[in-house]
Amino acid sequence: MVAPGVNIIAPYPGNTYATITGTSPAAAHTCGAVALFMQYVLEDIRYMDKAFVSKIRTYLTAGATRDINITYPNSSYGYGILNIRGMFDQLK
Repeated sequence: MVAPGVNIIAPYPGNTYATITGTSPAAAHTCGAVALFMQYVLEDIRYMDKAFVSKIRTYLTAGATRDINITYPNSSYGYGILNIRGMFDQLK
C-alpha cells in the first residue's frame, strides 16, 4: 500500500516545522488511519468483531484507491493508495 510520504510538514527539533519525506511520515499516516478505524469500531462500540489485525488489513486494502490500468498487487503500489474514507466505506 502507498501512503502520503513526500514533502510532509512535520514537527522538527528546535520547536520548528520542516518538510520530511520517506517511510516515517507514510507509516505515521497509516497508523493514524488504523487508530481512527479502531476508535470507530471499538470505542464507539459499533463493529466489535471488525478490530482483529487480519480484518483491519483487509479493510485497509479493500478501501485503497486503485487505477484501472494497473494490476494489483504490484511491486510499486502494492494494493493501491491509502484511502481512509474508502476503508470506512467497506463497513457498509
